[in-house]
Amino acid sequence: MIFELFIPGTIQGDGASCYVLCPYSGGDNFFYLISWLSELLSVSLQKILKNMNMNDEEIWMDIEGYEGYQVSNLGRARSLDRIDSLGRLWKGKIRKPFSDKDGYQLVQLCKDGKRKAFLVHRLIYEAFCGKIPSGMQVNHINECKTDNRLCNLNLMTPKENTNWGTRTERSAKAQSKPVIGIDENGDIIVTFPSAREAGRNGYDQSHISACCRGKKPSHKGLIWRYANGTA
Repeated sequence: MIFELFIPGTIQGDGASCYVLCPYSGGDNFFYLISWLSELLSVSLQKILKNMNMNDEEIWMDIEGYEGYQVSNLGRARSLDRIDSLGRLWKGKIRKPFSDKDGYQLVQLCKDGKRKAFLVHRLIYEAFCGKIPSGMQVNHINECKTDNRLCNLNLMTPKENTNWGTRTERSAKAQSKPVIGIDENGDIIVTFPSAREAGRNGYDQSHISACCRGKKPSHKGLIWRYANGTA
């Protein structure tokens, strides 16, 4: 005998509904079935409670593996009050994030006297939604890398993340900017409608783009700039 159990998306917490087939052959298997259903309903209830007022009220969750630190659904991280080995009280405080080279926010956490930096959006997603599956990435829905609110985070594959929102459009627009190659005397030697077009004419597109962004001084003896002067 097989029971068909319907699980609404609101209970799952991911917006998708599904049916689960529960095998039942009688005897002791019935108790295993009841136990499994009880655990499922318990987890579902916890998810519902976590999602209530999630966008309005600040809710804090512990960071697994780093006792004394928490993150909130509103995108913040904090340390908790603690008493050191000398009996002194150290008040907890909001951790000030800093940005990496790609614009994502990090916070430093300390464990066993060693400090380590963590991406804020990943800490928040894992604290509220569980471990991030291997090969998946946490995406910022509104494309703002400093908006680490839980409601602005979702899971995507690397390909989905790359193509999300206006990123592809912005990348294509950047690649279509006219570029110029300047010699050491300041004279314009070559002009191309885009870095991509320069790449078709014996130059390296990625190196030219890096020069235009100020990440590389020159390429093939020329200083490269966007023709309109913008980075």
